[in-house]
Amino acid sequence: MSDNELEASAGDKKLKIKGEQWLPMFGAAVGVLLVYIVLEHKGEAKASGEQFQAVIKEMVVAQRDMVSAQREQNCLIAFTQEMREKNAEFCKRIARDR
Repeated sequence: MSDNELEASAGDKKLKIKGEQWLPMFGAAVGVLLVYIVLEHKGEAKASGEQFQAVIKEMVVAQRDMVSAQREQNCLIAFTQEMREKNAEFCKRIARDR
């Protein structure tokens, strides 16, 4: 066996790889590994982006509800205590319509 030759044996089977052969094989294996890593990263990034988008949508809905409640409260505060119950539906409608 020469210096640039790799020999592997398993039982009665022997495999000899010359130096000129193992370098391209190693390069191909590294290339396949890199392609796998890139594709896996793209899938994870897409899933993460979708989760982030869902969270943002939930936050927008919650903020919209809070703004509507604040508008309703501001409308009710404008009336006296006796008039608030009579104008409760009016204030809800105003808060929703904006």
